[in-house]
Amino acid sequence: MKHEDEIAKQTGITRTRLRNARMKHLEKDRHWEKDGRKIMYTKEGEEKILEVLGFPEETKLVEPKPEVVEEMRVGRYDFKNKHVIEGIREDGTRVIVRVRDNTNFRPFHHNGSPMVFPARYDGRTWWINRNCPRQVGRW
Repeated sequence: MKHEDEIAKQTGITRTRLRNARMKHLEKDRHWEKDGRKIMYTKEGEEKILEVLGFPEETKLVEPKPEVVEEMRVGRYDFKNKHVIEGIREDGTRVIVRVRDNTNFRPFHHNGSPMVFPARYDGRTWWINRNCPRQVGRW
């Protein structure tokens, strides 16, 4: 049984569109059932929803790739866009990392050690994987 959110992520279709198709074309307890507040699709329901949405019959959903989490150092922080900083990966490559606010990021802590943070890659974009610094150059 698969959660509706998993099917939405794997197909790229919004949950609203999945819900509308489910209510119109699928039967409760045969194709889907509720587990508390979650909508869980049976194997038959998963195949039926793909058919209703127009996917070819041989389409099989695969598990999405796990997110990559890496430690990075802060590079540039003085972008005009306040929601990005430059992260320097272990191998020295530089990537753009999305943050809530880049105001307090600096390449080095107040004591001189490099400012390091965990970042996750979701397939398209790097995102900071912790809270932003509360003071300039300090976590």
